[in-house]
Amino acid sequence: MLLDAGSTVAALAHELREDISLTISTTFLAVLEEFAEPDDVHVECLGGTLRHPSQGFVGPLTEAARERLTFDKVFLGADEVTPGTICEADLQQTRLKK
Repeated sequence: MLLDAGSTVAALAHELREDISLTISTTFLAVLEEFAEPDDVHVECLGGTLRHPSQGFVGPLTEAARERLTFDKVFLGADEVTPGTICEADLQQTRLKK
């Protein structure tokens, strides 16, 4: 499961803490904090460059890590979603979500 950055994703991560059968990949510091304690949850950080306003990782290293993984579920945060478009405040965030 991929958990992106954003306040809604952080709330979801908090609710998922009780599910001990998870493998989580994330670009978001808040998700890493939520799963820092539970030993039964496997967490992969898609590191890269920290974007301070969103507390998420972006950039070529993050994109390269994401391209090497597959996910059965993805939860994205976004500033705006329209049919066929995900809008973000930053081009690097948009590229990552695409």
